[in-house]
Parts: sequence; structure tokens; C-alpha cells
Amino acid sequence: AAALVVELTPAEIAQSRLEQEPLLLGGQVYAASRQGVLLLYGQVPNADAYQAAIAIAKAVPGVSEVDAAALRIAAPALTSTVERLAAQFPDLAFAVEGSSVRISGSTTKTELQQVTAALAQVAYIGYIDASAVTLRAGYYLYTVQSDDSLASIAERELGDGEAWELLAFINRDQIADPDVIYPGMQLKIPQ
Repeated sequence: AAALVVELTPAEIAQSRLEQEPLLLGGQVYAASRQGVLLLYGQVPNADAYQAAIAIAKAVPGVSEVDAAALRIAAPALTSTVERLAAQFPDLAFAVEGSSVRISGSTTKTELQQVTAALAQVAYIGYIDASAVTLRAGYYLYTVQSDDSLASIAERELGDGEAWELLAFINRDQIADPDVIYPGMQLKIPQ
């Protein structure tokens, strides 16, 4: 007698594994695949379940990427998500009003994008109001190399060699003469 071999798709494997995960109880997570990308959609009960669903999907053979943009965290998880974000971003204040969130305070554009992306994952969120947030400049540090000048750094890091004056101004606490910088100096570069 010949054995019957059934080959499951990555989406079917993921769906089976998702249905067996205890953290996902109380949620409805579905999987579909398209061109090596495993799409997750539906609703999970909390942020831990959201992370577990993504980890399960990433572990499926044949999956090169997981897209969880349509996977939402249930509305009761809004408060816990806001509490986590408040601890992670202490310069921001969050006010939950029903299913909506009002954000105030001061942060960088990158951090605000991280916050709004995390909040957008909460299912049934009404709106996210960040109109009271003041954006401040964000910087990263660049270590000066032996052949660097402010103009070459500005060209390489900012795409505009003429922005050397901006670098000189931002780093005026270290740079007395814009023509004199030293290897090893840590310069702030705007994001």
C-alpha cells in the first residue's frame, strides 16, 4: 500500500501552530502566504500574544518575511500598551479616552513614529492624537576619521557638503574652528 503524503503550505503550517499556542487563546489569528511572505491578520488578546504570533510565523520553514500589519491587539490591551509606551518614552504623556489616545510631551520624529506604530496595532483604536507633541531634533554620533572634514562628513552623512556649517553649529561646544577637527571626536549628526 502506498503512503499518502500531504504537503502543507507555509500558511497552513503557521495556522496549525498558531491554533496550538496557549498565549493566543482569546484571539483569532489567521495566516496567508504570498510570494514567500507570511501575512498574519486578525486579533490577539495582548502585546505578548502579538509577539508570540510573529515568532511562530517566523519559525515556519519557507517563510522569508512576516507581515503583521493587519494583526491587531484587542481593545482591552490599549491600557497595557499605553503603560508600556509611557515607561519606554518618559518624555511623553498619554491620555486614554475610550478607545482613543491623546499624546503630549516632547520627542524625536523617529520615537513618535515608533509610538504611533505600536498604538496602531491595537484593535479597534478610535484615533491617535499627537497634535500636542513637540518634536525635537534627534541626533546620532559620528566618530571623526583621519581624512574627514566637516564638508566631507556633511556630504557623506547628510547628502549635502554645504551643510558643514550646520554641523559646526550643532557641535559648537567641541569645534572652535570649523577647519580643525580631530580623529576620534564624536560629532552629533542630525537625523
